[in-house]
Amino acid sequence: MAKKAFSPAEIQQLKLQAKFNSRNNDVSRTTALDEIANAHGFSSWALLIKHAGPEEGAPARKYFQFRRTVEEMRRSIRRIELSRIESYPKTGQVGDAFITEICHEFGDAANAFDFAISYMRCVLQVPRFSIHVSSEAYAEMRRWLPYQLAEAGDGVQIPVNRRYKPIGLLTEERAEYEEYEHLKVALSKEDLLAIAHRPTSGSYLFGDASAPWRSRENAVRYLARLEQARGMLAR
Repeated sequence: MAKKAFSPAEIQQLKLQAKFNSRNNDVSRTTALDEIANAHGFSSWALLIKHAGPEEGAPARKYFQFRRTVEEMRRSIRRIELSRIESYPKTGQVGDAFITEICHEFGDAANAFDFAISYMRCVLQVPRFSIHVSSEAYAEMRRWLPYQLAEAGDGVQIPVNRRYKPIGLLTEERAEYEEYEHLKVALSKEDLLAIAHRPTSGSYLFGDASAPWRSRENAVRYLARLEQARGMLAR
């Protein structure tokens, strides 16, 4: 039997019920959420969340595609010419001044992972893989690509970039992960460990030493983890 698809309004009601149960039954919020999921035929809250659907009458989700030729990518991995630099951004990363914010262009987290996969496939086609730290591509990879699936409350996560901001966001201001509804996913602890760059790294897709901009080998391994994570989102 197909399981019920919950609307966002119904999800909110279930969360309120879990909060009530947690307070009155002296159990953790996580336990209360899982118990509600069990009552609806799901083994965990994370699985119930996967069946959340859009509000009735909601517009179709956006889908943001990565478009760049290999030649354009080859130029983007080069050092930015000094003549193009008018001022240095406060972040200290020259490339930050040359890239755009794309966080709200993504329709959902699956779209963000598709974008990242296309980006990595393109950069791996560049014959000489050498990404300069003062290049546009270096800034893009740190801002546009998933670094971690960070907890966003109630058993859900959102993909964040190397600056620990929601993926595609350029601001240095504090970002409340819970507010980025369009990026939320619900992966189990087992799923997160399966895509982590090492068993002890929790939900991190790469570390400083295994960053995809450091070498072609790192980039290939990172792409494989992105594809694995994307497969999980399609389940």
